[in-house]
Amino acid sequence: MKKIAITALFALSFLLPAHAQVRFGVTLDPQVSWFGSDRKKAEGDGSIPGIAFGLNIERYFADRYAVYSGVFIESTGGYLKYNLDPSTTYTLDTKDQKYKITPGESMKYRLQYLTAPIGIKLKTNPIGYNTFYANLGFKTSVLLKSKGFSGSGHNATIGGQSALDGETLDGEINFLNLGYQIGIGTEYSLGGNVALILGVTYNNGLTNTVNDSSLHINLNNVSFKVGVMF
Repeated sequence: MKKIAITALFALSFLLPAHAQVRFGVTLDPQVSWFGSDRKKAEGDGSIPGIAFGLNIERYFADRYAVYSGVFIESTGGYLKYNLDPSTTYTLDTKDQKYKITPGESMKYRLQYLTAPIGIKLKTNPIGYNTFYANLGFKTSVLLKSKGFSGSGHNATIGGQSALDGETLDGEINFLNLGYQIGIGTEYSLGGNVALILGVTYNNGLTNTVNDSSLHINLNNVSFKVGVMF
């Protein structure tokens, strides 16, 4: 179903008339992100702040309906608590060493992605200087960086070994992350085609964030969009 929906959206963007209006914009999206899980072995254990910034593209196929996309750099992540059996040994690989996780330990992950959303944007008729919108689509994210931090604090030791303090994780995070997004907001006209855009978007991960088939960790966030459309 996910593949069909994404393929349909891409196909729609190519079927739009050649004379369709195209708008560009730049936005900065502060966000709060966290992990979710449907397995007992690990669970989300807190959120972290992050940010995304990049280029927005909208191609209109009617006065108030558009296909939207863009390219963004996104910093995100969260805390993940490992509910392990005391007799179980679980490790994380870094570039320099293996890090042993103790039962009940909470790890902080900070991730950076190159993200490209695609979806449908619906707008109201202008109400004064404001036009309100809603959007629904999918988001594809490609991993750029992944770092781990021990939940016990910097420069601490656990079980006689140094705790993680921002070491780069080696193969622990999946390269590709897919999700869907729902958003609402407003565009305030500044004259002509230029508008200030303010909005909020909920992003829900669909695929496993970590490279471990025994877990299913989805990455979620709420972002607050501020930018300008031209």
